Amino acid sequence: MTRLFKNSKQVLAFVFAFAVLAVSLFTGSIAIEADACDVSKIDYWDGTKASSFASGTGTEADPYIIKTAEQLAYCCTGINAANSTGKFYKVDDSVKIFVMQPESVVDLQTLLALDSAEATKDYLAGLSGKKDWSSLGASGFNGNFDGNGVTIYGIWADGLTTNKSDVGLFPRYDGGYKDGNGNVVGNVCKNVAVRNSYFTSTRRIGVISGASWGPNYDGKINGIVYYDTIAVVNCYLSAVGSINYYGEQGIVVDGGAEDVSILSNILVRGNYAYNTEQNKNMGVLAASNNNGVMDDSGKLVKASITNAIILGSDPFRREYYSDPVFYNAKDENGNTVRTFFNNVITDMPAGKVTATNPSGWGTASTTAEFAETNVKQVTDTGFAFQAAASNLDWENTWFMSENGPELRAFHGAISSTIDAETHVWECEDCGLKSAGGVADHEWVEESAGVFECSVCDYKCLHNSLNTYDDPGDCVTDPGTYTVCEYCNYTTVIPTNTAPGHDLTYVPADPGHCEKEGHTEYWYCEECENKFTSDDVMAPMSAAVTDADLSTGLGTHLKDKDGEGNYIVMYDENGHWFVCSIDNGRIDHDSNALADDEVEKHNYSNAVCIDCGYECKDHDYELTGKMAVSGDCYTDEEMEIKCNICGNKSTVVSDPAGHDIVKVDEVPANDRMEGTKAHYTCETCHLIYSDAEGKVPVTKAALVIPKVLPAGYETPPTIGNENTDTSGKSPSTGDNLASVVAMATLAGAAIVFARKVR
Repeated sequence: MTRLFKNSKQVLAFVFAFAVLAVSLFTGSIAIEADACDVSKIDYWDGTKASSFASGTGTEADPYIIKTAEQLAYCCTGINAANSTGKFYKVDDSVKIFVMQPESVVDLQTLLALDSAEATKDYLAGLSGKKDWSSLGASGFNGNFDGNGVTIYGIWADGLTTNKSDVGLFPRYDGGYKDGNGNVVGNVCKNVAVRNSYFTSTRRIGVISGASWGPNYDGKINGIVYYDTIAVVNCYLSAVGSINYYGEQGIVVDGGAEDVSILSNILVRGNYAYNTEQNKNMGVLAASNNNGVMDDSGKLVKASITNAIILGSDPFRREYYSDPVFYNAKDENGNTVRTFFNNVITDMPAGKVTATNPSGWGTASTTAEFAETNVKQVTDTGFAFQAAASNLDWENTWFMSENGPELRAFHGAISSTIDAETHVWECEDCGLKSAGGVADHEWVEESAGVFECSVCDYKCLHNSLNTYDDPGDCVTDPGTYTVCEYCNYTTVIPTNTAPGHDLTYVPADPGHCEKEGHTEYWYCEECENKFTSDDVMAPMSAAVTDADLSTGLGTHLKDKDGEGNYIVMYDENGHWFVCSIDNGRIDHDSNALADDEVEKHNYSNAVCIDCGYECKDHDYELTGKMAVSGDCYTDEEMEIKCNICGNKSTVVSDPAGHDIVKVDEVPANDRMEGTKAHYTCETCHLIYSDAEGKVPVTKAALVIPKVLPAGYETPPTIGNENTDTSGKSPSTGDNLASVVAMATLAGAAIVFARKVR
């Protein structure tokens, strides 16, 4: 078979092809493999299983040959572990597709064209007379199976209806046997694709293997199964069961026993896999309680997934015990580790997960982490293949087709067609071509004069040469040139030496409102080209045009006076500058303004700090704020603000002054002192002798002495002295009741004379 890729560098040449694939990964519109590779090599299943094979003795050199779907059913479900141990089984070259339904039941083109797991379920469920794969029962297969690139379509395995707990292409797969030293010789299951099929189960489930079958379940040993070059596409899986049973359910391979599963070169896409009882998605590989197995070379083998494209499914099994796949595997030093992932491309988030074991099943560590290397996540920005896929086995396993990455085993021979100009790879059976179809060579000069295509390794023979004389230019030597029309390899016999450019530096010019500016450049007087560097040997292809150098129209230029100061025009509405080029109004930042627009003044203390315009005709109004709180001696002032410039000031709203009230005289008598007429301020309560409140007086100065009755100064007769002083004035000795009465009369005589503000 013709080599597809020489080494990892050739993978990089296909990055462009993956840009097309990036879109299809998320739309689901492209099938990963061709719908059918050589539809003439198809065999339909009648619902039974054979009792023998087409030929072969079961050795590695002479495997049992499977030519019919009934013989496939016999291999997968009719041979027990004892009879298949150490035996080899292979699908014949004459078969490329097994359709696991009768030809009278299915429409081939409809079945092959199904593009999702949901479409698969709906189509198969609607078929009348379909055959149920799960009804065949199960046996513990313990051999080596080579699908030889076969694709299996249309399996209907409804274990929920038939009450089956181990459901898959192989319901039970065992892990080999032990050699003479007690080391495990593992089994191999390879080169098989299952597409557009349906599986349900009451417990364990997996599209390729429904159950790992260790000695505790009538298997031979705690062994190893190597699953290599496997595709599971557009398959519908549904199962029920407790959290422990959920741990035994996987898309490609189940778990639940002691066998170790090693998955390499795996393609998983477009599947629906769900545990309806636990409301959880299934992982690619189910859990197991195996600590690792020593293979026949004495090496400890643990579960792993290597070289895989997994889309729409979580390869890390985050929902199961917070553990990706296995929860009790040990490394060579006895440390607990997790399933190892290497070169995995997925559209699920990557990252390490700490394992826990809430159900109590097994002896999981609560701190160990599974290992991963080179796990790349597909994002909506494109398919990250340049770094992720460079280490995949593209030479022998994968084929980059027009539909995206394909496993080569599912096609016939991949041949190439190469001529001096182009190359293309295609499947000899179905004609599917490499990405992009026929493509031009990607020439790389491996050594002097040796040009090789980096994609197909074709070396140019330079067998179509054009020769011409060239007078040369500033940097091209004049001489006789010979050029290969395919790889552009050029030889020259010079007749002179190129002189180099005659460069003159031209500084950058910002331009103005009526002239485009340009960046700096160098102008060659000889060839009349412009360059962006001063390299005198710059190639002619490095020349630039005026459009390349242009920075567009510049800004307006503010006009200046004779002293170099900007001329500012202004009025009461604002100010503006004048453009010296077109006399238009421009603002402070030289941005063009309409003729009737101005830049508003930037006032400070009624003066614009930009142009010096002073606001004199203020338009004041009260702001409602009190600037000075007045009293009898101080004017009350309110704040005012100019609506034009914002300048603030104050106005007197209430002048200072007393609120004078006149108090009339209260005459004195023999019982009570009187009070002179006076004036008092109702606001500050001070007393004045004048109505204008200018001459203050004291209360003592207002007292009018009592009028003593005749003979009061004569001492009373002894024996008639009145010693009762109660109820009398402290100063006159008069009866208090009389004093109060006099005061009341005096108060009634007060006349108020308030000032008017």
